[in-house]
Amino acid sequence: MTSGEHCIQGRLSAHEEQFHSPDNRQQQIRKAVSDHDIEFLAEVSIKGLRSNEERQIIWPLLAGVRDEDRLLRPSWIDLPPHKDEAQVALDTDRSFVFVREAWSRKRIRSMKVKLNDLIIEVLRRHPILSYFQGFHDICQELLLTLDLPTAVLTAEYIALHNIRDTMLPSIEPTLSYLRLLPSLLLKVDDEVGRHLGTIQPFYALPFFLTWFAHDMRNREALMRLFDLFIPTHPCMPVYMIAATILCRRELLLDISESEPETLHSELGKLPLPFPTEDLIHQAVKMFNQHPPSTLDGYAGTPRSYCLKTFTLSGRTLSHGDELLDKATREGMAMEEPMHRKSHEAGMQNRYMVIAGLLGLATMMFGVYGRRVFEW
Repeated sequence: MTSGEHCIQGRLSAHEEQFHSPDNRQQQIRKAVSDHDIEFLAEVSIKGLRSNEERQIIWPLLAGVRDEDRLLRPSWIDLPPHKDEAQVALDTDRSFVFVREAWSRKRIRSMKVKLNDLIIEVLRRHPILSYFQGFHDICQELLLTLDLPTAVLTAEYIALHNIRDTMLPSIEPTLSYLRLLPSLLLKVDDEVGRHLGTIQPFYALPFFLTWFAHDMRNREALMRLFDLFIPTHPCMPVYMIAATILCRRELLLDISESEPETLHSELGKLPLPFPTEDLIHQAVKMFNQHPPSTLDGYAGTPRSYCLKTFTLSGRTLSHGDELLDKATREGMAMEEPMHRKSHEAGMQNRYMVIAGLLGLATMMFGVYGRRVFEW
C-alpha cells in the first residue's frame, strides 16, 4: 500500500472494546476531539457515527477544518465572479427534491439560496476549481447536516483534498478513477468482471461524482456513506460501486452480454433495499485486499492527483490550492494536443451532461467541454 492507503480494517477493529457503553464511547470521542486525534476519529466515522450531533463535530475535523480557518476572512461577495456561477444557479434551483413534501416552500427557497451561496463562495475563494454537476449534491448533504459557515469550510477542504481530481478543467482525472473499476471487478470476481468487460463504466459516474447523493433516497444510508468517504481514500466510492454490483451478481449474470442496454440500465440502479452496512464492510474489505495502487491504470496518473496525495494529516486550504494548481498544470500537460485544443475552445461550456442523471441510463454518455467522453 502507498502512504495514503491505510489498512482500514485495522482502524475498524483497533478500538472495538472501547465502545461497549455509550458513555465510554462519548468520553473517547470528546477526548479525541480535544486532542485533535484525527486517526481515532476516522476509525469512529468509518465504523459509523450515530447522530447529526456527532457529524456536526467530526465531519469538519476529518475534512481538515481548523480553528484558525474560522477567523474573519474577506467577504466572498466582494471576490470576482467565478465562470461557472450560471450553472450553479441552475443546479441549486432543482435541489432539495427529496424534501419538497415535508418542507414549506419558504424553507426550500431559503435552503436553495444558502446552497447557492455555499457553492459560489467555495468557487470564488478557489477560482481554479472547475464546478461539475453533482458537486451541488455533495454540498447539499453538508448543508443539511452542518451550519452554513462550517459547511462552506468543510466543502472547501473536500473540494481541495478529497475530490480535487473531479474539479480540474479536464475530464481525464475523473476517467482515471472509472478505469480502475473494471480492474477491481476482475480481481474480486473474475466471472462478473468478464461479464461486464464490454460495458464502459459510465453508469458509475453519478454515483462516483456525487458520493451517491444524487440517487440515494435513504438519507440515513447516505450519511453513513459520507461517514465512510470523508476520512478515506478518494477511490473509496469506486469500491462502494463495486460492492453494489457484486451484491447483485446473480441478477447481472442472468442478463445476456448481448443485451448491453439492459445491463447498462441495471448497473445504473442502486440495490433496494440498500444494505448499507454490508456494502460498507464489503467495500472496506476490497480496499484492503486490492488497494488502488494495485489496480490497472493507477501507475500512469500524475503524482499531484488526490489519487496519490491523499492524507488526513497536515491539511490546509493553502496547501490544497498549491496541489490544485499543480494538478491543473500536470493534467493539461498530459492531454493530447487535439484534446487540449477542444478543451480550450469549450472552457466556457464545460459542464458534463450525463444522460443517466436525467433517467436515460441506457444512453449513458457525457459531454465535457463540448466533446463526447472518449474511453
